[in-house]
Amino acid sequence: MINKKTKGELIEFYTKDRCPLNGFLISKNNKDVMIIVHGMNSNFYGNISLRMSDIFLKNGFDIFPINTRGHDRISAYRIRKGNKLKRVIAGTSFEKFEDCKYDIKAAVDLLYSIGYKNIILAGHSTGCQKSVYYLMNYNKVKAVVFLGPGDDYNIFKKEFKDNFNVLKKKLKKIKDKNKIFFDMYNKHNYSWSAQRFDSIINRVEGRIFNYKLNNLKEFGKIKIPIL
Repeated sequence: MINKKTKGELIEFYTKDRCPLNGFLISKNNKDVMIIVHGMNSNFYGNISLRMSDIFLKNGFDIFPINTRGHDRISAYRIRKGNKLKRVIAGTSFEKFEDCKYDIKAAVDLLYSIGYKNIILAGHSTGCQKSVYYLMNYNKVKAVVFLGPGDDYNIFKKEFKDNFNVLKKKLKKIKDKNKIFFDMYNKHNYSWSAQRFDSIINRVEGRIFNYKLNNLKEFGKIKIPIL
């Protein structure tokens, strides 16, 4: 874990579409800084992010663990629409995966604006897919680190067994894809909207690290150094 004497700064920043996010910048005046992107149901202050942060600090990097709008199982934020504040439900259960490109871009832009020259992404679990998707749309970092890039599509297919195909058929009949589609919290630790499940099985999120596909075309487009 991070040494209790290590000091950092809690930072709120905003995405292009005005989503408020938080991160914790720990600076030891290094030239290189690592943005840490969490996985499903997690956040910037979760156990995994803190363990990674400790390793990166010891190896000469400043660190900036961040929240994406998909942090924790279910979360919420407010955006201003004219004179009113609109409440948006998010978190892993409700996030639109493709919005992660705005979340990571906002963190990258912030770090450049305060003077960093070398920014590196470090994704954990589904944070790896988010890092790839960011790089498919923007290319403003020096390198990327993938820690535990899981094949979510085939993980869930194996975990749900016969229920996987049942859920796929049920998904096609759902009209309001923003409502909870299934709640398997006790057994599987998931409570997902239909939109979130559809993202895994039918959209780019489920393809990025689907190791049973003949080629990982999204991953193959990355041109920067990879660890």
